[in-house]
Amino acid sequence: MVKLTNFLKSAFVAVLLLTSLITYGQKIQVEIEFSQYQTDYTPLETADTLTGISNSWGGNSWVFELDSAIRYSGMEEFPFQTMGIGTYGQIALWNQFTAEPYQLDLYMIPFQSNVIAPGRDHENDDFGAILYRDEGDHQIIEFRNVALSLENIIAEGRLRSRINYMIEIDPINNSLRFIYGPSTIHQLTEQYFLDQEIRTGIFLEVWKNIQEGGNYELVENLFNLLEGSPENPSIVEGSDIENAFPDNGLNAFPPDGTVYEFQFSPISSTAESTQPETEIKVFPNPGLNRLYLQNNQSGWTDAATVTVYNTNGLLLYQDHPGNSGGINTKTWPAGLYMIRVMDKDLKWNGVWVKQ
Repeated sequence: MVKLTNFLKSAFVAVLLLTSLITYGQKIQVEIEFSQYQTDYTPLETADTLTGISNSWGGNSWVFELDSAIRYSGMEEFPFQTMGIGTYGQIALWNQFTAEPYQLDLYMIPFQSNVIAPGRDHENDDFGAILYRDEGDHQIIEFRNVALSLENIIAEGRLRSRINYMIEIDPINNSLRFIYGPSTIHQLTEQYFLDQEIRTGIFLEVWKNIQEGGNYELVENLFNLLEGSPENPSIVEGSDIENAFPDNGLNAFPPDGTVYEFQFSPISSTAESTQPETEIKVFPNPGLNRLYLQNNQSGWTDAATVTVYNTNGLLLYQDHPGNSGGINTKTWPAGLYMIRVMDKDLKWNGVWVKQ
């Protein structure tokens, strides 16, 4: 079952996505590959229904902690622990290591227009729903038979359009997918989209904690938006903190069976810090039952600490990195582990693989 919380981030209504993030004196670069193809649209058979049978869920949002944190390639050090689903056309993943100076937010916008229960129009007797299914390493959100609140104004007060679409969050394949199902769009609404455009795409925001108490400042706003015809959209990439709402979008709702896929892959990591260069060695890597760390440049001070996380963001180990016995990993399952070393003038992040 979905575990709802009272937490709601104010930036959920902002926009976002990608190419570089600054964290711990490093610049992390992420490449995004966009692809488009056709598939058969298959509604979810089993899922949690967030909206229930109420006719008053327009404008709502649902925020909950994930059972397992989501990690994407190139962003492994930023596990997304919280998800937000809103009726106003955005899905959000939030990284919330509040003790760290940086936070990463990923936003997905398959269709930025507020959806509403069809029953809000007294002449309708059909129902819409927003559904959510958590498969552990794969999340799916479906907007099923939903109406558009803008038709209260432009379509003579009647909710005549119906749309279906879903979002697949697939970190195993480093992908996000927008899948569009059968839809019926009223002619006045079609004209509205042609004039106003539909913002569609993904965003990444980086926030820096500038003082105690959770006061954050936006330091990166990178986006990858679709523009023009939904059958053959062009891609608009950029970064603009001052204008966080680019005026790029599609001129119509995508046809039935359309899939837009965004795939993440790391480019490289390059130092951008005035800190002295370090040569941290993690060995053996890959390893089996024990790993060791060595500072080949200056050695460790008494203040040095090493922490190790698994890919779900769970802290497994924390101690001084100079422990001559190394780190006992015998009980850890095979896989990828994130290592963070901190010393007086050193902040370093690395990866270790257990065979």
